[in-house]
Amino acid sequence: MCPDTSAFIYYIDAFKELISCKTSETASIPFTSIVEYFKIYGAEDSFDDFLYIMRQMDMTYIQFENERIKKSQGNKNGSGKRIKNNPSKG
Repeated sequence: MCPDTSAFIYYIDAFKELISCKTSETASIPFTSIVEYFKIYGAEDSFDDFLYIMRQMDMTYIQFENERIKKSQGNKNGSGKRIKNNPSKG
């Protein structure tokens, strides 16, 4: 028997809406945005549960973005150009 996915969908939809309030990909969702969303849309859970779930999702998102940024920077120097590793030049 499959679990009811409506709660999962609710939290995913809420998170997708709330990340639009971030000032950058690696910033946290503002607390006031979470409060306002909860006031408007509510949830079957308490606000504390909703806040906890949003914060956990946000921390995971931020970790993912930080890793993505690290990988995209790769071996770039300050000019934004990739540094070529050439062992024959010393």
